Amino acid sequence: MGMEHRCGTRRAIDANVIIDCRPTGLTRGRVRNISAGGLFIKMRAPSGLTNDRVKVVFVHHDRGVARLYRMPAVIIRWGRDGAGLMFSELSPNAFYGMLAILLAEEQRSRDNAFKKPNANQRGRRNPIGSWFNKFDR
Repeated sequence: MGMEHRCGTRRAIDANVIIDCRPTGLTRGRVRNISAGGLFIKMRAPSGLTNDRVKVVFVHHDRGVARLYRMPAVIIRWGRDGAGLMFSELSPNAFYGMLAILLAEEQRSRDNAFKKPNANQRGRRNPIGSWFNKFDR
């Protein structure tokens, strides 16, 4: 078993990303945790190898506009559940900006899961939307 070389504290997160593995193509994944040095992405293994250079692509939705961000990274390790990536060119300001965007996207997807019922469902009982459960969100 190899020695761990992580730097920084990991933070659990759940956000969608796309991994651009040239020339293999694009692979969808979900960020499971992130630190200042890299991130772990749950994804199926592309045909690439360890030490391949990739780009982590994530989308930020703001006021009806979708913006794409690309962060260069290197695949450090593969596991059954996904891949560990290390950022290759990332300043502290870029990291905190990326983290803020990923956290906002995570919150947006969580909010969409608890949207108010539409007009057809107003008369029906909805235990998740009841007064007792509103403080559990």
